[in-house]
Amino acid sequence: MGCNMGHNFSLLVAMEESREHEASFQDPYKPWEIIMNSLTYYMRSMDSHRSLQNNTSRVNKDVRWYPSEHGWICLNTDDAFKSHNTKDGCGGLFRDEDGHWIRGFSKSLGSATAYVAELWGLLEGISIARSMGFNKLEVQMDSEIIVSIINKHGHGNVSGWSIIKKIRSLLSLDWSVKICHFYREANRCADMLANMGCVHNHGTLIYNQPLTNLRQLLDDDNRGVSFLRLVAL
Repeated sequence: MGCNMGHNFSLLVAMEESREHEASFQDPYKPWEIIMNSLTYYMRSMDSHRSLQNNTSRVNKDVRWYPSEHGWICLNTDDAFKSHNTKDGCGGLFRDEDGHWIRGFSKSLGSATAYVAELWGLLEGISIARSMGFNKLEVQMDSEIIVSIINKHGHGNVSGWSIIKKIRSLLSLDWSVKICHFYREANRCADMLANMGCVHNHGTLIYNQPLTNLRQLLDDDNRGVSFLRLVAL
């Protein structure tokens, strides 16, 4: 019962966050029905997750970052949260097929859920990519939920509806975009930039050159440094 109440409360908080961060947000019709439908989906998901945990074999896997295919630009995005100042942020970076830095960004979000912050990171990244004139873009994220929602045309949580709509509008334009799931061990550069978004108050910052504390992570990625992770078969 406690988990159910917590889920309902989280959904109400998410609606309030949408009112704060999204000027076009409108209160949904019959919000109590949305909460009950979301709760039903949540409970089914938890049952499926427990079933998978009990029945899925796991193996160790070497996880590392991989550059995009020839002719494609790679975008890594992530979200972050700082408990000491209760701020959320997102960030990302663009690299070419050889792993060379193109541009990075970090965005301060104030108070947001991890789900909404991940969506903001994706939206900000593909918006920048579009403005830079990229024609082929591979997005690498460590949020399986976001990747699944976008690729399978799902609706997701009510708190992200307007952001998802903007993402889909950009993806429908005349260019090629792939949204891929990568484990967090392969997304450390984007994680560092997302953490930077938690500590500044300047909206979106653009980095034309990699910051000093990011250079070692970039070098690790290019050298193929890997990390052992237990994954499901």
